Amino acid sequence: MPVAKAFPPNHSSSTPVMMASESGNEDGDWGEPHTGSQTGTGQRNDCPDVNGSLTALMPKTNWGKTVSQSPTFWFYVPYSSEQIAVGKFVLQNEQGINQIEPIQFTLPETPSFVSFTLPETAPLLEVGLDYYWAFELYCHPKSRTPIYVEGWIQRGIANSNMGNQGDVEANQIYQVYWKDRIWFDAVNELTQQRLKQPTDRALEAEWLRLLQDAGLDTEQLPTEPILGTVVIE
Repeated sequence: MPVAKAFPPNHSSSTPVMMASESGNEDGDWGEPHTGSQTGTGQRNDCPDVNGSLTALMPKTNWGKTVSQSPTFWFYVPYSSEQIAVGKFVLQNEQGINQIEPIQFTLPETPSFVSFTLPETAPLLEVGLDYYWAFELYCHPKSRTPIYVEGWIQRGIANSNMGNQGDVEANQIYQVYWKDRIWFDAVNELTQQRLKQPTDRALEAEWLRLLQDAGLDTEQLPTEPILGTVVIE
């Protein structure tokens, strides 16, 4: 299975291409390593100093699966809405062609864990194909180079175990996704439960365990609240 090498839009004149894996080994069953960035990279000259780093809640392979037609992505953002002039979400196919026009959004007022969900109006992700995404933050209206995280997502088909979700308790669905390594849906389902029960320590421990299983360094993640979605403009 190839390793995807990403060249983020507006960060390079190149486009995403597929390159052969050097190791060929899967990493903890979360898929082949893809090039990307789990923590924020890019231009920071226009940005204030903050505690913590922009972080994508995704496996350290920089790649994950979904079975959703409108998948949700989660991030830790150490900036407030006053510190970020605009945010943009980019989605491209393997050839570097935009699947949607870059979507602008604003952040919550305070630093927090936030989500971005692909709009239902966006073209459906084709099953079995890799798509490149980037979550970009511009600290100044005239900035050309953002701080960003980037990765890859692939839509799969729900297997027979997921077909009987009616027999699974609503608060246990994330375990089905987790077992089948459907990252984006597992983390979204569990994070949505934490939103509903923010004081549940058992849920918090389970959430941290999921992040650690995917290779995220939870010791570097602040204990900021989970505030929900960004606001699409």
